[in-house]
Amino acid sequence: MELNSYLIEIKTAAITSYDILFNTKKTASPFRIIAGVILECGRCTSAYTRGMSVVAYLPSSLNLEMVRGGEFVSAYIPELYLIKKPVELSYETAAIGIASGIRALTALHYCLGVLEGENILIIGSPDLVPIHIANSLGLVTYFTGKDDIKARSHYIQDFPFSLIQETGGLGVNHILDFSLSHSAEHKINIISCLGLRGKWCICDPNLQLDPPESYQLYMRNSSLCYFNEDIWTHNGVEHGKFVHLMNLTLNRLKSGIFEAKPQRTYLVNQIHEALTDFTSDLILIKSS
Repeated sequence: MELNSYLIEIKTAAITSYDILFNTKKTASPFRIIAGVILECGRCTSAYTRGMSVVAYLPSSLNLEMVRGGEFVSAYIPELYLIKKPVELSYETAAIGIASGIRALTALHYCLGVLEGENILIIGSPDLVPIHIANSLGLVTYFTGKDDIKARSHYIQDFPFSLIQETGGLGVNHILDFSLSHSAEHKINIISCLGLRGKWCICDPNLQLDPPESYQLYMRNSSLCYFNEDIWTHNGVEHGKFVHLMNLTLNRLKSGIFEAKPQRTYLVNQIHEALTDFTSDLILIKSS
């Protein structure tokens, strides 16, 4: 056991689509977002004590040292990646909430830099968390998907024409785009919804703009940015911001600002099946 690590009894874990798509390194552990209880403390640790409930968001490059015969029961985790779990939240809620909340807050706070009173279009969201958080930040929210959101949210059915009409032809300040594929028509439709100096934030790593599309962005003085919530674990320089973001996510989850739910739940002995489930964006793994 390393001096700055804790032995954590893992109660539950969350697996995102990122873990499934990039689970090519067989030596790396797929368990990165976990919640559990501290069993033992390293001699150089000071932040937490034995018996405390914690949550961790681990880098994909970190190999967890499993114990107790290699079963998914407990693992040694460095103190650097742990935060305290609120008593009001269950282990399942904390793990799923971190997975959903970090993604939404990273896009809204650090990529788009939203301000209260601005408007935003959310496209293809895998869950309702980004919409709920956008509402809590005082944004006027437009979204495509199911028409089951209330309070300052506007369901867009005839995209993009109804959005342009809804905004009086001015467009929106921000677009948060979760789509993983973009046709030429789709890109033009999205750009036409951007207002002057608007920002388009996407998670599609393969998106490319043709010259006419770049020219449309140029005429609006708008910008395009990519977001990937896992970048936090690759850059230790901003680790303090990441810890703040995790605590902010749990506080908003505890306050009932948003509610995160997994699309599928598996037991630990079904982990190989879970890692081949390409139809789910957020999966919960339970120890029993």
